[in-house]
Amino acid sequence: MILAALNRRIELVHELHRHKRESGYPLTDPGREARMLGELRSANAGPLGDQCLQDLLQALLTLTRVEVARLLSGDDAAAAASR
Repeated sequence: MILAALNRRIELVHELHRHKRESGYPLTDPGREARMLGELRSANAGPLGDQCLQDLLQALLTLTRVEVARLLSGDDAAAAASR
């Protein structure tokens, strides 16, 4: 289940980043990431500590960025090949 959720997240963020690139919006929003961490901290009933929760979120965001960048570079290559 975790793997399916992670793959779905990557698909959704890939679509979102494509839209943001086409529209000229910034790809990341540090304020949103801070809000996400705050919401996770509020929802966390433990025993996972705040630092581990922050590390987990950072790892998830990093993994998502790496995979989405890989997918976007494939999009760019496909677009260049079709020209």
